Amino acid sequence: GNAQSLNEIQYFTYIILTKGKIFKVGRQARIAGQNLVTMTLRITPEFIPSFRFVAYYQVGNKEIVADSVWVDVKDTCMGTLIVKGASTRDNRIHEPGEAMKIKLEGDPNARVGLVAVDKAVYVLNKKHKISQTKIWDTVERSDIGCTAGSGMNQLGVFEDAGL
Repeated sequence: GNAQSLNEIQYFTYIILTKGKIFKVGRQARIAGQNLVTMTLRITPEFIPSFRFVAYYQVGNKEIVADSVWVDVKDTCMGTLIVKGASTRDNRIHEPGEAMKIKLEGDPNARVGLVAVDKAVYVLNKKHKISQTKIWDTVERSDIGCTAGSGMNQLGVFEDAGL
C-alpha cells in the first residue's frame, strides 16, 4: 500500500493457538513510520509441543492483511517429574499384592498421569512403551491448522490456522 494507508495502521492484532485452542489474543502497537514491528513472546510450558502465531491488520474499512507461522517448541522444557517411594521402606523391591506409597515431585500446577506396567510386558517388545515425547506427539496432532505456513490468501491464513 501507499504511505498514506501504511500510516493508518496503528496496531497488529495477533492470535496464538496451541493444542487446537485459542490461547491468547492481543494487539501490538505500531508507531507511524515504523517499518519493523517487534514484540517479545515468552515461551512457557503451555506452548509445548507447538503453537501457531497469526497476525493481521486492517487497511481502511475493508482490506485485511494477514500472515501466520507455525512454531515447533523443543520438548526439552517439558518439566521435571521424580517418582520414588514415600519412605525408605517403600523404596525396596515389593512382592506382588504388597502395598506401597509413592512420592511425586514436579513442577507447580503440573498435571500428572500415572500408569503402572510390569517390566515383563516389555521383554518381547519395547516399541509401544509410553514416553513423554509420545504423549506430546499425540497432543500436537490436535492442532486444527492445515499447514505450517500462511495460506494462499488472506482468508486462507485464517482457514489454514483452523479459525
